[in-house]
Amino acid sequence: MQQNIQGMVSDIIYKNMENNYTVFEIICDDEVFTAVGIVPDIAIGEKVSVYGEFYVHPVYGQQLKVSYLEKLLPQTKDEIYLYLSSGVIKGIGQKTAKKIVDTFGDDTARILQQEPEKLLSIRGMTPEKVERIKNMFAFQKFLKDIMSIFSQYGLSQNHAMRLFKLYGFSALSLLQENPYFLLDVFPELDFKKVDRLALEMGVMPDDKRRISAKILNLLTLAANNEGHTCLPENRLKQLCIRTLDLPVEKIEEALEALSQERRIVKDEVDSQEMVFLYGYYECERYIADKILSMLKEYDDIDNIDRKISSFEEKNGIAFSPNQKKAIKMALTQGVSIITGGPGTGKTTIIKCIIQIFEGEGKKVFLCAPTGRAAKRMQAACERESKTIHRLLEMTVLDTHVIFQKGPNNPLKCDVIVVDEMSMVDSFLMNYLLAATKPSTRIVLVGDKDQLPSVGAGNVLKDLIKSQIVPCTTLTEVYRQSENSFIVLNAHRINRGEFPHLQKESDFYFIQKNSQQEILKTIIDLVTKKLPNYLSCDPMTDIQVLCPSKKGIVGMYNLNRVLQQYLNPPHPSKKEYAYKENLFRVGDKVMQVKNNYSLEYEIVQGEEKGRVSTGIFNGDIGVVRDIDRAQGTLEILFDDEKLVYYDFSLLDDLELAYAMTVHKSQGSEFRCIVMPIVETYPILMTRNLLYTAVTRAKELVVLVGKKSALEYMIANQKEAMRYSALCDFLLRGQSNMQLQVL
Repeated sequence: MQQNIQGMVSDIIYKNMENNYTVFEIICDDEVFTAVGIVPDIAIGEKVSVYGEFYVHPVYGQQLKVSYLEKLLPQTKDEIYLYLSSGVIKGIGQKTAKKIVDTFGDDTARILQQEPEKLLSIRGMTPEKVERIKNMFAFQKFLKDIMSIFSQYGLSQNHAMRLFKLYGFSALSLLQENPYFLLDVFPELDFKKVDRLALEMGVMPDDKRRISAKILNLLTLAANNEGHTCLPENRLKQLCIRTLDLPVEKIEEALEALSQERRIVKDEVDSQEMVFLYGYYECERYIADKILSMLKEYDDIDNIDRKISSFEEKNGIAFSPNQKKAIKMALTQGVSIITGGPGTGKTTIIKCIIQIFEGEGKKVFLCAPTGRAAKRMQAACERESKTIHRLLEMTVLDTHVIFQKGPNNPLKCDVIVVDEMSMVDSFLMNYLLAATKPSTRIVLVGDKDQLPSVGAGNVLKDLIKSQIVPCTTLTEVYRQSENSFIVLNAHRINRGEFPHLQKESDFYFIQKNSQQEILKTIIDLVTKKLPNYLSCDPMTDIQVLCPSKKGIVGMYNLNRVLQQYLNPPHPSKKEYAYKENLFRVGDKVMQVKNNYSLEYEIVQGEEKGRVSTGIFNGDIGVVRDIDRAQGTLEILFDDEKLVYYDFSLLDDLELAYAMTVHKSQGSEFRCIVMPIVETYPILMTRNLLYTAVTRAKELVVLVGKKSALEYMIANQKEAMRYSALCDFLLRGQSNMQLQVL
């Protein structure tokens, strides 16, 4: 429940200068309150009106979480003296403050706000100091004006302050001119809130700005939340009509205007009219064009069969005919795909390909979309492997992501091998290809039956579906994996068959019918039985994977419960409560959004001491320290990246004792434990179960209802993704053939 406290700032315990996250104390009627939140610059002695909700922190007691703070400009001489002498305005201290108050007396407040130029009559005042005073009062008025608008519609003071940083005092006039520009600046905002604000500011329901904003918002949400790079025009129109309650003609006019402005593109894909955000259209077109330009055959490696045999002899293995086909394809084609499930020998094939290429004097780069996948690839291939972002030398300039490698500064190599291709989205593929020379060979390795990328696009599946890129599908299980029930059952699940179960194996299903029973069993497994069985650390070696976030055995509740067992409270362990999460020293945590500008220091290995940027969606770390005074969590990600994580960024962080299957992509764990319960059908799919099972190296334990497991195995329905890469490839190939004729 929102409460309002008016009083004087008596102490500032902590302030982050970059984002204004502040911990401060307010005196109100002789009572002191501690408040926390992102607020404008405040100083001791200022009068403020604070709106927020009280909560009880387990360590620091009652605190007020600030949703909105308004500075109450001083009125009396004493208040003005305290305000000016607090140091809130640079260059004005106690002596100057006393001169101002003594000179203008009871008229001081009016002079400061309306006629600050008169301050120049006071000795020691300069035009620069007067300008600072004018700006200070102008900012307070701006913030009060914009927050009087924002607060009515559930928009935060944080957004108001970010708006000011971006646009200065013109932000208010831009807002009044077109309220929907907020959605361009902050795509995460709820359209309904911005729409209500706009309508009450006088925007007409059929205003083109309103319709255009809704179209762009729908396309943005489709990309960010569902992975679509485009939407069918008819579906887009119907969604707009339903939301805006306007005739279709108005929607079509707005679509045409957006097309003329090159903010969207309309194009026919697979005999259906589709609408793209301009960036995604250009991205998929570029991928198709670049792939087609790289498709060529090379005959610069002699005696390939003899070189494969040499690798086999050296490593004591025998490749199957299909595996040899995959190797030859990668060695002779400009672009090639190797796809297959667990145990089919993808890693061994990559090692053979690398060895033969390097034996020919060719430079090979290895990369993967995530840090964990790159680290796994490096360990398996005994060669340096980087994330794609790092390979492209990503930097951040004024919050904009910039890749140093690109068309004008391409990667200097002969071959690029990309692992975990199912996780690569359209934008990332676009940037990688843009930095790849036409003469460079590229080998794409992945499992087409895994869940698709978190970002928009369907790159691997579209490339395979087109049948234009040479592709080898590995189906035979490599002999070292024949005795693994994990591998056996992953393939059975992928074929729609119930897993084989037997005692003393590496794959178990424990039948429990109620969610309470499932919860109790998982706790017992993770905290006692499995650590003893595997002689392992439950924090690092066991991972609970969940189909759903909600419910008794959903990710959120399992994290809260497992935290109490695996990292219980202790007087020596610092804690910090943020919204629904309580973070504690020793906690296992995960980054849930890409943060390209977050700095980290490498604390071990060859690059120890190097400082870089970028913590990405899915990175897992451990909380090493919490500094309440500095407002930071010290987190070690992937055992090597040390980050000082500001309290204001905690929306991007979750506990990771349990995680969704989607977040586990690209990672491997010694053991996975997974609840199997009825939930939304879209989360009870075969490929989700298959992805979860293939994350385990040594042991899989499924706990739940047999009927729910049978449903998942039978449910082949995948959340369909609209994309155009396959169509663009086919169209491009057809055009090339016509040109030849």
